[in-house]
Amino acid sequence: MNKLTDFKLLKFLNQGAQGKCYLYENIKDSLKQKVVLKEIQIKNNSNLSEEQNKEIEILKNCRHPFIIGLYGHFVENLNLYIIMQYAEGGSLGNEIYQRKVAIPQKHFDEFDIFMYFTQITLALNYLHSQNVIHCDLKPENILLNGSKKLAKLADFGISKIIENGENVKCEKGREGTPFYIPPEIWNGQKYSNKIDIWSLGCILYEMCELKKSFNGSTVDVITYNVIFGKYEKPLRILNDDLKTIIVDCLNINPENRPTTIQLLKLPSLLISTAKVMCLVNL
Repeated sequence: MNKLTDFKLLKFLNQGAQGKCYLYENIKDSLKQKVVLKEIQIKNNSNLSEEQNKEIEILKNCRHPFIIGLYGHFVENLNLYIIMQYAEGGSLGNEIYQRKVAIPQKHFDEFDIFMYFTQITLALNYLHSQNVIHCDLKPENILLNGSKKLAKLADFGISKIIENGENVKCEKGREGTPFYIPPEIWNGQKYSNKIDIWSLGCILYEMCELKKSFNGSTVDVITYNVIFGKYEKPLRILNDDLKTIIVDCLNINPENRPTTIQLLKLPSLLISTAKVMCLVNL
């Protein structure tokens, strides 16, 4: 059983809705491996909440090259500590931001866009095959390795596990981040794993344009734009497949959005999948 004294604190990383993340060194490990400890406060007399148990269950059961790895968990001082793989390259969100503020802006090239998008889609495809909806897919929850060639999906704090493909009852305020929330959530409707496809389209748009697809000065403005599918057409994209994917993923009718399998069968993604697999096997 792990305990906090097994680890040496190196630095604070970030804070999310579900907890704080710190970088630690495992001093019990001969290699002094760097790991991330996600610290989540436990309420209700030291019993783990349904959400906390669910995040552990998803990470434990979903082993995939493009999903962040789980090393274990322990409870100490009324805190749950989830021990996870450290991604040295930071988040895709930070990578987008750094490229956006650079003078001149440093846009992703088409190859990198396809490589990141394919890895995220492969991770989502696996999650959906396991009846898991991520529910908070955004660039900040996609982590990069040191070379920034590999992307890994993270943060399953509000993810849902569904049965028999059923739709999920909406709980407003508990699903997602405003810029990436689809119309059905804002409308208070039941939803399916197609909410992840919408968010995937938002991420692809952001990688291509270095700006958010649905923006606004207030949450109400963002909500209006999302519900009616109002976004600026991407200007930098020359690849027809990328244009089509964005339009299809950002369809306001969830039934008309593609599945991950349909996306991965596109010729351009079949090619990039082969390249991604070569990268993983290096």
